[in-house]
Amino acid sequence: MSDPPGKAAERRAERIEWRKRSHLISRASRHMDERLREMNGWASALDERLRRHAQEIAIWHRKWDDPPSRVG
Repeated sequence: MSDPPGKAAERRAERIEWRKRSHLISRASRHMDERLREMNGWASALDERLRRHAQEIAIWHRKWDDPPSRVG
């Protein structure tokens, strides 16, 4: 049993719309992946800067803070 001509045309139009949506979703997904890679690079650079800063602060404190007093 086949569909009436109008129904077949409707289904074909739906498939075309789904193809368009699928293409747009894939493109959006690729764009999001690129943005996430870029943001991960920024996060890695920031982590490195923070690690170096923490080391520099620790060195400064070892040099300039009062030595711990000994109780006893």
